[in-house]
Amino acid sequence: LKRVTPALQRLCDLLSWPPRGLELLEAALISAPPFAFEGSLIASKAWLLLRLGHYQEAVNNAMQALASTEATARETSLNALGAAYDSLGEFKLAEDAFSNALALAESDSGEAATAQTNLAVNALKRGDYSAAEVYLTQAEAVFKRQGKAAKAVWCAYTYGRLYLETGKFQQARLRFAWAREEAKHLHLTHWRLMAQLGLVKLDALEGEGQRADLVCRSVAQEARGLQSVATELSARVVSGDVAFAMSKYDNALAHYGASLSNSDGTQGEPI
Repeated sequence: LKRVTPALQRLCDLLSWPPRGLELLEAALISAPPFAFEGSLIASKAWLLLRLGHYQEAVNNAMQALASTEATARETSLNALGAAYDSLGEFKLAEDAFSNALALAESDSGEAATAQTNLAVNALKRGDYSAAEVYLTQAEAVFKRQGKAAKAVWCAYTYGRLYLETGKFQQARLRFAWAREEAKHLHLTHWRLMAQLGLVKLDALEGEGQRADLVCRSVAQEARGLQSVATELSARVVSGDVAFAMSKYDNALAHYGASLSNSDGTQGEPI
């Protein structure tokens, strides 16, 4: 256990540099006594694989972690499984996984709010905006009450996406801007970059295409340096949106094509 603890204590570093996080978790899994934290470690590995864009591997690891007897590992695994299915376009399987995670969680708990936020993301992808807003309202109240700052950033970013997709641009900008600044303060690199991409898309839609294009390139370069493949590919999706807004349709098509897959089968997703 003494050898596992340092790796667990560095979980806050994992999302900023996913490959290093994966190395730490692999080392922890090798050194851990049988069954000690194994389910939680494998579930965390599934989340890192998600950030790296390896969605099928994330599914496999989440399924493996589900066999654990740890209750928290099961909830984390179900949320990771749902997120992987969402990224693969298997929205019904994702919804089922998130709903099962919510059923396992205690009412008004952080775990329940996590599942609700994931259900909101899933609802957005299915175009069910009213359901997304209900889930987000419930989740945000819990995150604020419990002082879960990092989860509140995620929730705010998701609200930004909801408002963007429903044409409420001013509200979307407020949410993305708050999420970006709070993520910067908390050193949440992934959410800072994703919130910046939300602001980039708003700029493009409001006629600031040149500026949006420059910022989007900067985000993609930073994500590439961190080897956060899924974030980089999301930047390519937004680059396509920016080009489309500027009537550069050939460029948009090229960006969208590049975002669909790379040599590892990784895919980006829209903002």
